Amino acid sequence: MALALLLSQILEHYRHSTPFASLFICAILFSAWFGGRRPGLLAITLSVLAFAYYFLPPTHSLAVKANEWPRLILFVVTSLMVGLLASQQRGTTESLRRTRDELAAKVQALNHTNAALQAENAERKLAEAKLQQIEGYLAEAQRLTHTGSWAWNVARRENVFWSDEHYRIFGLDPEKDDDSYEQAFQMLHPEDRAGFQQKLGTALGDKKDFAADFRIVLRDGAVKFIHTIGHPRLDGAGEVTELVGTAVDVTERRQAENALREAQANLARVTRITTMGELTASIAHEVNQPLTAVVNNANACISLLANPGPNLAEVGQALTEIIEDADRASVVIQRIRQWAKKAPVERTRLDLREVVTEVMALARHESATRGVTFRTELPPELPAVSGDRVQLQQVLLNLIVNGMEAMNTVEEWRRVLVIGARSEVGDGGPAVLLRVQDAGPGFKPEEMDRLFEAFYTTKPQGMGMGLAISRSIIEAHGGRLWAEPNQGPGATFQFRLPAANPAAS
Repeated sequence: MALALLLSQILEHYRHSTPFASLFICAILFSAWFGGRRPGLLAITLSVLAFAYYFLPPTHSLAVKANEWPRLILFVVTSLMVGLLASQQRGTTESLRRTRDELAAKVQALNHTNAALQAENAERKLAEAKLQQIEGYLAEAQRLTHTGSWAWNVARRENVFWSDEHYRIFGLDPEKDDDSYEQAFQMLHPEDRAGFQQKLGTALGDKKDFAADFRIVLRDGAVKFIHTIGHPRLDGAGEVTELVGTAVDVTERRQAENALREAQANLARVTRITTMGELTASIAHEVNQPLTAVVNNANACISLLANPGPNLAEVGQALTEIIEDADRASVVIQRIRQWAKKAPVERTRLDLREVVTEVMALARHESATRGVTFRTELPPELPAVSGDRVQLQQVLLNLIVNGMEAMNTVEEWRRVLVIGARSEVGDGGPAVLLRVQDAGPGFKPEEMDRLFEAFYTTKPQGMGMGLAISRSIIEAHGGRLWAEPNQGPGATFQFRLPAANPAAS
């Protein structure tokens, strides 16, 4: 505007057209300012034509005199300068406005970003708090269940992670103690290291889950029983990179199981002694027979030696029979002592035919008293089983006595107790099935599931523990004991035991 006034003063000496020139300049200024360069050029063109047509002589004509050309040129230059400056100023203003708008948009975007970051930070803090809460729950659950978790890098053979409970199980401090694989392996009981290494190597080779039971020895000498489960993690090439798993302290459970087994053993011993009391006559008969033979043979020796020129061959034969009968009585007494004494379970390779023969000999007098006939169906060849001889004798004797008692009410000619055995091959491998079949009244179908319950009995004076203990003994041997009704009269009790490993001693 100042430039327009200045130019108007320059035009003053030509004619009194300053107000009109100023209006033209203002029109150019406004056109360039608000419309831009093109409207500004249009305003300049129209202003120059109007100025030449209306104000430069000859007026009302575009023919300009020669002496008026400087005035026209000056007006044109002034108009161009005003239009250019106005358009530049407008461009600068618009550029500043755009810059301001862009800055405002960026500020707004930053505000949105900041709000999003704050929301994300709040969510992250909430997630962290939730994770800490979950970790707290997990740690508490591990503490209550005595379960630790671990991760092991296979390539570097080093522990990647141990939970706090895993440290506690091994009696170590996570801040001070060495948690290396070698340190943990040295804590394994020397007798369990080879088996653990074998299972670990098999799991890595087969790329499958594994489970192992072992003992660890703490620094104070205490021994813990541990059950661990491991799962392999594979890389893209299918190779095992890590093992992750859990370790459970099962010491209390093992102690409870040992106490339960001891209680069961004591109860089984009481049951054996009770059975011996019931079979007192049979036992006395089994002992009395060889002792009577010893006395008779001794008297025969005395008589033979009293004769002149005694027959030494007959004396020797009598003495040999004395020794055999004495050994026979000794075996009976030894068997009775084994039944009565409190001894640990002793697993050996057994021939069930021998077990059947020994028990039948013990119950022979009882069967004769009850008028029961034994019939055996034993094949010449049976796989050996691994078990405790006394315990299996107890099971078989209990089934035989139950079978004889079940036939008390039937006719004597029907009192036949069948003891049979056969070899089987199933999903679990070779096994031996032994059965005791009576011809008594049998049992009701609804009683089948209750026969092996503790303190349940069908006898008027029974304790209800014989079959329950027998089942626990067979299951402890890895077998199964059950009962079935016969097609005809009576019932069959039978148990299946896995065959012993031929390589086992």
